[in-house]
Amino acid sequence: MIRTLRDIAPILVFALVGCSVSAPDPIPTFAESIVARLELMPQVAKYKWLRQLPIADPQREAELIAKIRERASVHGVPPDFAERFFLAQIEAAKQIQHEHFRQWERQPLIEEPIDLNDIRQTIDQLNDRLLVRIVPIQRGMEDPAWSHRCRIELDARLISAGYSDEVRRFALRWLPSQQD
Repeated sequence: MIRTLRDIAPILVFALVGCSVSAPDPIPTFAESIVARLELMPQVAKYKWLRQLPIADPQREAELIAKIRERASVHGVPPDFAERFFLAQIEAAKQIQHEHFRQWERQPLIEEPIDLNDIRQTIDQLNDRLLVRIVPIQRGMEDPAWSHRCRIELDARLISAGYSDEVRRFALRWLPSQQD
């Protein structure tokens, strides 16, 4: 039996309305990626501590930011926005390393970390994941309510992961309207 569009239009409308799917909230997966990256920093700190290397690595940081800016454009993220976000994550990472160094000054570190190249590969993979996950986050940043919600939810996740006030302050510095 052949039906006309007029016959099936109510069915189509019902099907489309009844099956509407909203996009998943991007903030939780984005927050998890931030935390996953920060969770690697104790291993980076161990490597540097045991080899008496400085925490700051300006050459690596500059190379990372150049790569991030290039990859951001591929993902449709403004390079300046991506740079601001990743510079904040780098500062948070260095803060975690400083906190561990201070702890090891009081109580010596005994264990040997994994190879730094392995850690950096994982960091690079997480950086790529963050660039993908930042797209919907960045699109809403002009809305003060959205950026406020991002700040609240990201901070809550960092608190639940046990990060210090300083680490959280650095990690969230990229968001609009944060007072430093």
